[in-house]
Amino acid sequence: MLEPLSLYQEKALALSPGEFHAFCPHPVFVVEPFEEAEDTSFRTMQGRVESARRPGLAVAPIKKRPDANAFTMMITLGRASNNDISLNATGVSKFHAYVRADGDGHTLTDAGSSYGTEVAGRPLKPRVERAPLRTGDVVRLGQGVRMTFVAAADAQRALAEWGG
Repeated sequence: MLEPLSLYQEKALALSPGEFHAFCPHPVFVVEPFEEAEDTSFRTMQGRVESARRPGLAVAPIKKRPDANAFTMMITLGRASNNDISLNATGVSKFHAYVRADGDGHTLTDAGSSYGTEVAGRPLKPRVERAPLRTGDVVRLGQGVRMTFVAAADAQRALAEWGG
């Protein structure tokens, strides 16, 4: 689910590190505004969420959504409403990509999307290449969605200071 960046910024500035970690225990994507797809059969959240500091920026916690899908070992991203992170955007496949946690952090894999996925400006080979995610990495899903990865350990500082 997409949530306003302003909510996370307010909490990052007001809470102690322990309190903020309890509020935001997962890594996040900071999602830029995107053009919503007109395909109403896959209608999900509005792509335009208002932020007090930068209109349109939203936060997507990278976590499993209860009863979202059968893929228990991955956090799915795509246009369909059964993804863990639903992005009803033009140029995003129904099941576009997925994130996995491993011992070293998180990786992103293109699920065989029609429109491609990039991490830090580098296109991923669909279904075979796992790109490690580090705070500040820009992820592109097709031409429709641009978002920035923020690790949980960096979230309070990065979101409090977010300016683009």
